[in-house]
Amino acid sequence: MITSNIEEYASITLTVSCIVLMILSIVVSYYKNKDIFSPVKLYIFFNIFFYLNIYFSDYSLIILFTYFIQCLIIFLCALVEPYSINIQNEKLNIKLSQPITIIWLLSSISIINQIVVIIDMGGIFNYIGNIALRVQYFKGKGYILVLNNLISIMNITYFALLLNSKNSTKKHWLFFFIHFTIFVLMALISGSRSFLLMTILIEIAIFHYLHKRINLIKIMPFFLGIIFLIALLGGVRNSFDTSGKEIKIKGDNIELNSKHFEYGLIPLDIVYHSNDKELQYGKTYLSLITNFIPRAIYPDKLDSGGVVFTKIYTGDEWEGRSNLSTGAITEAIINFGPSLGLLIGLSNLLLFYLLGLYLYKTIINNKNKNLSYFKIIIYLYFILAFSRYSYSEFSYTFYTLILYVLIPLAIVNLYIKYTSKKNKTS
Repeated sequence: MITSNIEEYASITLTVSCIVLMILSIVVSYYKNKDIFSPVKLYIFFNIFFYLNIYFSDYSLIILFTYFIQCLIIFLCALVEPYSINIQNEKLNIKLSQPITIIWLLSSISIINQIVVIIDMGGIFNYIGNIALRVQYFKGKGYILVLNNLISIMNITYFALLLNSKNSTKKHWLFFFIHFTIFVLMALISGSRSFLLMTILIEIAIFHYLHKRINLIKIMPFFLGIIFLIALLGGVRNSFDTSGKEIKIKGDNIELNSKHFEYGLIPLDIVYHSNDKELQYGKTYLSLITNFIPRAIYPDKLDSGGVVFTKIYTGDEWEGRSNLSTGAITEAIINFGPSLGLLIGLSNLLLFYLLGLYLYKTIINNKNKNLSYFKIIIYLYFILAFSRYSYSEFSYTFYTLILYVLIPLAIVNLYIKYTSKKNKTS
């Protein structure tokens, strides 16, 4: 009885401490820096959103303690976050025809790829109906995902380019909205919530930095909308039935999916309550390198943290149809064990959070530099990767950053430089 009372008291103390730390982090960050997209505010949002269930359900003391340390790390980051500077971005005299040409060219590859996949899966009804099984379908076909995601980064580049140019016209914006509509349609039928909502979030942040500052009151409806849409799209994704070659809803209606409120907690709960398993000793981190090698060439390439975790700690519960993300702490534990893993996982998290503050100071908050639309896109993707790292996994987070963002942007940038140089010499 005494032990039970002590555990209950410790649980309440840790939960209240987490709430206090998050409130203090919000207050300190907003007092020092009114920029609503500053790194610490994004760290706070992701840390609350994907761990919210910790305040409403019973979790073991070790999980509460782990989350408390994460909250403490964010509070420390709030204390050292740079003070905001009132930056006035100057629009550039950019020739739009060349970058828009390559944007549409790369986007057309993505669109054609999507059409081919729909045909390969037996038509639009089968494609939509098998949204929940897309992990199994895309296994060994990573190139499909790369090509599909091209339209997302191209739409973001398109938007930033027009915002940052003095030469954008109504005609330019009309064609952008056509591009945006195509992207939204592809995102909706893909069933990926992050594909759609993260892209829109980045474009709002780009508008904030390159055109006009957005305050907390104006952004709040969007964040509430994101919460609702994530729940709705999650429910829709698991509710389709395409038997009879028509789309039907399983059951009486679509239920909102609230699993995202515990994405960061599920892997911790599993790993902390599992018996000792074979450790990976860093192999899931090295999978970032081997992921770039097609499985057809290297069939035995290393599995990422989520795949390893799902296979070993859940007994491959979904038989390859789905995998759990590990989160920074869980991935470190399955590599190095509970004690050392906890320390390494928290250290990694702190390192990336501080790196985000450094990037913010050098790219966004540097009053001596005008913001470049390429730099702002790269910065935003990095800061979102760091913000997601606590509930995501190392290999997938940075593999997609390189393949889906940095490489396509490099192609666009090289094309612009090449054509500009060619025009000067002709």
